Amino acid sequence: MTRQAQPSKGLLEALESVQFVVDRDGRPSGVFLDAAGWESLLDWVDDLEDRALVQGMAQRLRAGPVKSGGLRWDDLAQGWRRNRNTSREN
Repeated sequence: MTRQAQPSKGLLEALESVQFVVDRDGRPSGVFLDAAGWESLLDWVDDLEDRALVQGMAQRLRAGPVKSGGLRWDDLAQGWRRNRNTSREN
């Protein structure tokens, strides 16, 4: 089971201060959140995305370099050097 990112104190405070906008019939039609609350919400979502990305990478790494499709750094560096030298010659 994965551990979820906990909302920050700022985010929790922002969510408690949310104001709902209602239409003529009194039905909720929108939400007002101040700028600081919006930033806190975006930071929290960004943290969740980062955690999901790291979890996906960790699973690939546990599978091993060949199964994960990983490339050896030395092979990449050698290819870059070769390409750089070829482009200088042209």
